[in-house]
Amino acid sequence: MIKKLSVGILCLINLATIVSAGVNIIEPWKPLVDLNITKLNSYYLSADLCLGTRRVSNNSDNFFEIPVIFTYGAGKNMETGGSLGIISAGSKTGISDLIIGIKYQFLKEGRTQNEQPGVAGELGFSIPTASYSDGLGTGSADILINWLIKKKLDMVDGYFKLGFRINGTNSDKINFGNVLSYTIGVSYIKSKELTLSGELKGFNHFPSKSNGVNVPGSDYQELYLAPGFKYRMNNRYDFYCSLLLGLTNKSSQPGLFVGVTY
Repeated sequence: MIKKLSVGILCLINLATIVSAGVNIIEPWKPLVDLNITKLNSYYLSADLCLGTRRVSNNSDNFFEIPVIFTYGAGKNMETGGSLGIISAGSKTGISDLIIGIKYQFLKEGRTQNEQPGVAGELGFSIPTASYSDGLGTGSADILINWLIKKKLDMVDGYFKLGFRINGTNSDKINFGNVLSYTIGVSYIKSKELTLSGELKGFNHFPSKSNGVNVPGSDYQELYLAPGFKYRMNNRYDFYCSLLLGLTNKSSQPGLFVGVTY
C-alpha cells in the first residue's frame, strides 16, 4: 500500500527564542512569507506542535509532529535552517525526517510602491531519518526548492511563493510523487501590532511510482483558502493564526495554524 505524505495541518503552535527571520521552506503552513535575513552570526531555536490529519490511501488518520527548528544568519544575504523532531501517524510514533535549508535574498523589498520587490530563493534537502516502514516519512533523500517574491502595492503587500519538491526513490523502489506548491497572498498592516493576511495555498501531487510504474489514482491536488493574521503582543512576542479551508475533495478538513514567536 502506498502511503501518502501529510496533506494537512489542523493546528500548529510555534515557540521560538527570539523574533527573527526564517527559511520558509521548512514551515509551509505558516501564514505570510519572510524575505528578511537573520542577522549575521545570530541564531534562534523554535519548537512546534503540529496536529492534523494525514491521508493513507483513501483514508485519513490522526497526525502530529513536534519539530525543533534552528535558524542561523550565515551571511549578509543568506541564512540557513534545519528541522528535526517527533512525528506520529495513527498508532506509530518516531523521529521525523531531517530537513535543512538555505535562503538567499537577491533583492530587498523597497518601502514604497514605486520601489523594487523583494526576491529570495530557497534550497532544501529532506534526509530520511524517519521510519518509512511505519509511514512516518518517504524513506528517500528529497530536494526542496522555493522562489519568493514580495511587493508593496497600493494598500497591501502582495506576495507569491512557488515551490517544488523532488522526491527520491526509497529502498522498496517506491517514489512518492513530486509536489508542485504555490502560495498567492496579500497582507495588510492594520496597525503597528496587527497584520492581516489572505492566502490561496495549492499543492499539486504528481503520480507515485512503484518499481518505475505509475500507481493509479496516486496523483491529486490540495487547495486551501487561508485567511490569517500576525499580532505583535509586545517587543518579544508575535502571535500567528491562520484558518485552512480545503477547496478540493483531496484537501484536509478545515484546519488551523496557531503560532507564538518569542
